[in-house]
Amino acid sequence: MALVGQKAPEFDIQAYDPTTDSYTSVKLSDYVPNEDGKFLVVCFYPADFTFV
Repeated sequence: MALVGQKAPEFDIQAYDPTTDSYTSVKLSDYVPNEDGKFLVVCFYPADFTFV
């Protein structure tokens, strides 16, 4: 379980890339650690127009 203030767990997910109209694999290790030492913000949602 991910908690605030702790490092995010490694993940490997499928994501839709609208620029190529295809799905691609996205991994946390592709972005962290970064050479600039900047923060990474990851946002996601299950689908458009879902009821909360």
